[in-house]
Amino acid sequence: MKRQAKAIKEVPAILSPTGATLPVGTIIDYWQARFRNGEWHYVLRNETTGEKTTTPCIFFDDLEGVEA
Repeated sequence: MKRQAKAIKEVPAILSPTGATLPVGTIIDYWQARFRNGEWHYVLRNETTGEKTTTPCIFFDDLEGVEA
């Protein structure tokens, strides 16, 4: 089961999992959500490198799980 979230606000490049600004409507796949530094963050894993990054959840609306 893959978890997804859709951007409801433009995500600044410094907070983006890709390092580039994400426009409203962008859908991301995430691994899990964690409470960190006083707010919820999505943990994302790069499929190629396995490296993990985090992005604040406040920029996204969680979508229901979809089949991978």
